[in-house]
Amino acid sequence: SVPIIDNGILEDTEQFFGDLSTSDPDVDLRPQRTTIRIADDDAVVIGFGETSYDVNEGDGSVSITFGVLSGTLGVSVDVSVSTRNDSALSPFDYSYTTTTYTLSPSSPNQTFTITIEDDGLLEDIESFIAGLTLVTTGFDITISPNMATVNIIDNDNVRIGFAQDSYSVGEAAGTVSVSVRVLEGELGINATVKLTTADGTAIGSPIITTADGTATGRNVPGISECIFAPCSAFVIANSRENPFYYAITAPDDP
Repeated sequence: SVPIIDNGILEDTEQFFGDLSTSDPDVDLRPQRTTIRIADDDAVVIGFGETSYDVNEGDGSVSITFGVLSGTLGVSVDVSVSTRNDSALSPFDYSYTTTTYTLSPSSPNQTFTITIEDDGLLEDIESFIAGLTLVTTGFDITISPNMATVNIIDNDNVRIGFAQDSYSVGEAAGTVSVSVRVLEGELGINATVKLTTADGTAIGSPIITTADGTATGRNVPGISECIFAPCSAFVIANSRENPFYYAITAPDDP
C-alpha cells in the first residue's frame, strides 16, 4: 500500500504514478504504469471579516475586507461582490458596486472600496448591504458571513428659526401667525421643534388640561391679553418652500 497524506489544503484532484520494474529479462511488464488520483476532501470558509461597518458621510469612501476565514487555499477561486440598497439609496448615498475578485494561495484576502456620497441633507443613519457570492464551483467552499451592513453616519446640520425677529398685530385681529422655517441647510428627514411662549408686558392665560388631554387657554377678564398655547410640538416636513405657521389666539380685552 502507498501512504496518502491529508495535507488540509483545498486543491484540485491530484495524481501520481506507480511504475513497475524488473531485472528479469524473461518478465514482460505490461502495463508498466498505473495512475493514482487523490480526490481532495478539504474545506474552506470565505466571508467578511466584519458584518457591520460605520462610515462618516464626509469620509468619501469605506473599505471592506473579505477572505479565507478557515482552511487553506491551494487553488485560486473567484468571489463576486455586490451592493444593494437598504435605507441608503444608490446613487444618492453611495455608489453601487459589483466586481469579481480572485482569492489565491498567495492572496487569500481582498479589500474593496465603495464611494460614499455627501448629499448635504440632514438625515438619520442610513445603511446599505454588501454581499458575497461564490463564482468558482467544484470545491467544498462555504461563504459565511455572506453579508455586511454599512452604516452611513450623517454629518450635516440645519438652522431652524423664526422667519422674523418680531411680529405686530392689532388686538382685534384675534390671532397672530408666526413663521418658523429652515434658514440654513436642507432637511432629508422630518425635524421636530417646539414652540413655547413667554410673558412680556402681555400676560398669558393659564393653561387648563382637560380629562381627554386637550390643552386649552382660559380667558381671565382684566388679566389676560393673550391666550398662549402650551408647549406645542410641530413638524417641519421639508425645507424653505413650506414654512410652518403657528397661530396664537389673542381675544379682545373685555
